[in-house]
Amino acid sequence: MKDNIESFGGDPAKVTVSGESAGAISIGLQLVSPADAGLFERAILESGPFLHLPTLAQAQARGDEFAAKLGCSGSAACMRSKSTAEVLNAIPASPISVGTRVWFPVADGYLIPSQPADAIAAGHLKKVPLINGSNRDEGTLFAAFGGKGLSAQEFTAAVQSRFGGNAQRALAAYPLDYLSPTQASAAGFGDVFFSCRVLKAGELLSAWVPVYQYEFDDPNALNVFMPHPPFPFGAYHGSEIQYVLGGVLTKATATPAQRVLAEAMMGYWINFISTGEPGGTAPKWERFHAGEPRILSLSPETTHYESDFASVHHCDLWNSVRP
Repeated sequence: MKDNIESFGGDPAKVTVSGESAGAISIGLQLVSPADAGLFERAILESGPFLHLPTLAQAQARGDEFAAKLGCSGSAACMRSKSTAEVLNAIPASPISVGTRVWFPVADGYLIPSQPADAIAAGHLKKVPLINGSNRDEGTLFAAFGGKGLSAQEFTAAVQSRFGGNAQRALAAYPLDYLSPTQASAAGFGDVFFSCRVLKAGELLSAWVPVYQYEFDDPNALNVFMPHPPFPFGAYHGSEIQYVLGGVLTKATATPAQRVLAEAMMGYWINFISTGEPGGTAPKWERFHAGEPRILSLSPETTHYESDFASVHHCDLWNSVRP
């Protein structure tokens, strides 16, 4: 990228890397990997939590389990001979994401020398300015595509199974008189996996580099995934992309306020890519500090600084029950 960007009219001294969701998780790993030193000067992380990665030993054990389930222990040729369905069915459960069977990057001691949060706490990261943030309703999209809705009994049982001695605290934070058990589950997932982790990342990063923290909060964000959702999605996972890239401006259903928000977000992002500071005048986007967490709420009603992010997303609870 740095070698070729001039061919596209870019400046090799001003490369910005940007990602959303898994892409932002990747950017976070690039911040702590020595393998790409000097390759970029700014970074944008949209809904990219820092995860507690599997260790090399865990990954090797999982690989051995995978090969054994395929009946191919010690034989790469055997594994290559298996069908797609056989391979997918043999993937072991993930050690870091309950209920999933996906592969994650590994803290191998080389490409990723240590856990990302530990590396950043120790100051072992690229010293570049960052935009970092999440969306108000990260979990709704996952809940809607997750199949059937949860009953009250199923939701309670799932929380008790997942959180054990902390189950009552979790149920108190997301009570059954929430809009529905499925929406309570969506809110909890969004908070524990995205919002609170992204906030923690901002706190760690801001000790070393300029961080501009945001929360996207359009309660009626244009729905590009499901024409008739089972419940309101709110500011769902990925919904900010159409504002950052200007897609909202091409939609006939967008309100004037949503168009204004899209223009403002595009301005912030472009200024950051150009100068390393998002700037702006309505309001100017100030740096985030852990002791003074200025989180810019990007809302079509009014863009403003939040003061209740941690309490709204129950971060005291979630920070106490996971790495």
